[in-house]
Amino acid sequence: MEFALRFDYTVVGGESVSFDGRLAHRYRNESDKQTEIILSVTPPNPYAPR
Repeated sequence: MEFALRFDYTVVGGESVSFDGRLAHRYRNESDKQTEIILSVTPPNPYAPR
């Protein structure tokens, strides 16, 4: 699976990514194989700098 956030990253099985969801991002499966993505979205932190 390819994950893009300013740069493209190839994420392989067992790896994870963490990022600020307010930034533009995308996911893309460039292979012919089925890809499963598990997302965990948490509420924004009211004390985080903006």
